Amino acid sequence: MKLSFSFLSNKVFEMKSDFGKTISSAIKYSAVPKRMLPFFILLLPYIAALILFLDNAGVIIQAFLTRNIGSIASLLGFALGFVILAVIIGLMTLWLNTLVVENSKRYWQGSTKRLLSEERKAVKGTFLNAFIGTVAVAVISMIVSMIPFVGWLLGIIIGLMFFAYLPASVLNRTNGLKESYEIFMENKLETFAFWIVLAVISLVFIAIALIPALIALMAAAGGALFTALAAGSGFTGVFAAIKSHLVIVAIGGIISAFLFSFVTLFDTSAKTMYYLQMAGKKKRS
Repeated sequence: MKLSFSFLSNKVFEMKSDFGKTISSAIKYSAVPKRMLPFFILLLPYIAALILFLDNAGVIIQAFLTRNIGSIASLLGFALGFVILAVIIGLMTLWLNTLVVENSKRYWQGSTKRLLSEERKAVKGTFLNAFIGTVAVAVISMIVSMIPFVGWLLGIIIGLMFFAYLPASVLNRTNGLKESYEIFMENKLETFAFWIVLAVISLVFIAIALIPALIALMAAAGGALFTALAAGSGFTGVFAAIKSHLVIVAIGGIISAFLFSFVTLFDTSAKTMYYLQMAGKKKRS
């Protein structure tokens, strides 16, 4: 890996950041249970919602098959409640990520023992910047993605332009979107290369995080899943089998949630460490 990065640096273009050090530092930073814990706790409501859904899957399917208006209305109410919960958890996660930005900056600078809770004072007043940036990027990405044929490509370009908006919004405390855009325009190829590297590694970690939940679901479904697939019949029996083994599903889901908390930390810290290197070189140039 280091040889590959060295080759890119010396033969293709002069890199301002150290990909190997950035990724390895982000992994070491993220693999700390005390840092993972807050994100893990915020994922638990989703596990509870999944268990509740699986416990009532038969009733839900029956309601739609029979077009029971009362039951469907109740389900819509549950869906609305879930959306509200997701928004609240999303805002709390964003606030935690502002702490991660400051904390991973200090980690990069050598303060490896600091916890997220120690950064609350340092990030005070930055949440609004982070929130505005997040909403702006989401809205712009949604709009351009709806453009026929080229929407997907424009979406990628927007993601690259605002790749470092979060650390820029928190650490710069002014216009994070503008600074992220400037960094991209001055380092298009390097930002694209790091984006690819980070995306591939993150997908690997996501796949690993999903394994416990998938194993638990398959173990809970047992032979009912293979019977349904072989016979091409409905999955009512599968949901019934899972319902009788919800404890197994819950255990698998909790393990996956813990692993996903690492993925969240890794993504934010890696982007922050990349931003620190690019912003530092930008100031010196």
